[in-house]
Amino acid sequence: MKLSSGLNRDGERYLYNTLVMIKHLLGFIVFDHDDPEWKENLIQLIDGNPQIELSRMGFPADWQDREIWRLA
Repeated sequence: MKLSSGLNRDGERYLYNTLVMIKHLLGFIVFDHDDPEWKENLIQLIDGNPQIELSRMGFPADWQDREIWRLA
């Protein structure tokens, strides 16, 4: 998975791109090269708080469809 495919080019300085970079770096830091628990916890946190305006944090409308966020 390319890091650039997960980034939001229209919102470079928002939280979303920071989360994409953290997820990408976890692939190098975590022993098994992936940390699905971190990703699942983040998605549950977002899903459990529908009042959050994701667009204000730089989340693109299709963020859940991007490869980096797909659950196995």
